[in-house]
Amino acid sequence: MHPILFTLPNGFEIHVYGLIATLGLGLPMFLAHRWGKEDGMPRDFVLDLVLMCYGGTIVGARAEYVRTNWSQFSGDLPAIFNLRSGGQVFYGGLLTVIALLMIYSRVKRIRPLVLLDLMVPCLAVGLAIGRLGCLFAGCCYGAPTDLPWAITFTDPNSVAPLGVALHPTQLYETGYCLLLAGGLIWMRGRKRFTGQLVVIYFTIYPILRSLNELVRDDDQRGYFLEGVLGQHLTNAQGISATMVVASLIGWVILSRKKDVAES
Repeated sequence: MHPILFTLPNGFEIHVYGLIATLGLGLPMFLAHRWGKEDGMPRDFVLDLVLMCYGGTIVGARAEYVRTNWSQFSGDLPAIFNLRSGGQVFYGGLLTVIALLMIYSRVKRIRPLVLLDLMVPCLAVGLAIGRLGCLFAGCCYGAPTDLPWAITFTDPNSVAPLGVALHPTQLYETGYCLLLAGGLIWMRGRKRFTGQLVVIYFTIYPILRSLNELVRDDDQRGYFLEGVLGQHLTNAQGISATMVVASLIGWVILSRKKDVAES
């Protein structure tokens, strides 16, 4: 792929990842604005979301990457803030954004599950687009494979190993996130209880993500369990397992309340 779109006369490089990430934020914000009107969100809802989602994603994703790769930064703390060097973990950004949405719902006196039901389809759309940026940058790459749809990176600016046929794990995630987003959007007017879209997202996405982890080969994200019974459990798989358990418990509790929000 081609991580750098072009270079300005002053030497500043325009990265494809940044442009796609911007699109990955813009389209979800458009959807949130449209659905927010239907769900009775405050007038300044979208501007608040842009600040929370963009800032929360950058800070949280970077913080989780630094946590799992502390040895890389312990002797060079300023490098933590060099975002152009790469290094972000999706789950760190996701959990930070969810925390900010919870705070926002309390400040604005919005029911948290109504807000999250609105947001999870947007999150799935944004991630589907964002993984295309990962593909161009060469990050989040897969393990070597001889499958006919393997991708080989040749650009020296790519994060992925060069000249090796790899699983296109970025495209796998884009594909299942689009399917998940479509299902969640379809469910918006059909849900049986408030919070149903939340528990669907946090059950299905973690399972699919864990399966995708089986063919990923970028070990910078660290391990939740390493070498236990001869197996490695990545941080993403550990977080995913926790999310699935919590979501299944949430499904049982929320479905009993028979509480359906207008959407």
